[in-house]
Amino acid sequence: MGSINFTLHSEIWKGRLEHFFRDIEIRTLAIWLSVIVAAFVATLCTANIYDSLPVLLRRAVFTVIAAFSSTGFQTISVNQMTTVVSSGALLIIVFCMAVGGSAGSTTGGIKVLRIGILVKELVAYIKDLLAPASARQVVTYYHVGRRPLNSDLVRANLAVFMLYGVMFLITTIATVMYGYDAAPALFESVSMVSNIGMSSGIIQPGMPDMLKLLYIFDMWAGRLEFITLIALIVSIVASFRPRRRLRRAR
Repeated sequence: MGSINFTLHSEIWKGRLEHFFRDIEIRTLAIWLSVIVAAFVATLCTANIYDSLPVLLRRAVFTVIAAFSSTGFQTISVNQMTTVVSSGALLIIVFCMAVGGSAGSTTGGIKVLRIGILVKELVAYIKDLLAPASARQVVTYYHVGRRPLNSDLVRANLAVFMLYGVMFLITTIATVMYGYDAAPALFESVSMVSNIGMSSGIIQPGMPDMLKLLYIFDMWAGRLEFITLIALIVSIVASFRPRRRLRRAR
């Protein structure tokens, strides 16, 4: 429930259920989680960790929910994560952690609203390429009402997407430089930046101090979100600049 936009909670409380089921976040989240759960269950089946299918399904669904909702619980041990579970399963959870839940919720990550908007823009772009030159289309999306999908909104979402991607990459490279394998390093980096709390075993008291500081910064910056952090830094720097006098005193 905490992974759903709190505005939608308010709409449900007011009896406006149509806003919930038509919302781009809910539809994107439903499709995304269905694909992730199916793929993760398939990879666990190939790993032969569990003999019972109900146990496998329960733990797979629990892991996916813990990953996208930022609750961070693990029923698959760290040892199993790094030795038994395949790299493909780790990457599936990485994608799940990177996206997160809804905007305006308790989750971290890029958020499914941005993913839904970017996918809708991609579909509109392909339609524009296939349509005749004289055709014009008005692209909208539903998020507590019908809204236009304009270039400024797409550009803002792309900026956030790229900033998260760059931070994932920088943290992964820094972790690999300390001698850790690439797949666990990527898993840990996305978990830190998205504030998930799941671990592949790198987080421990004896880890390098500089890596601890980097992970602390990742969690802080990822929770604030990078656009907000950049705006905060720019405003602080600008406040130290002396004000220019428009007119000289006579």
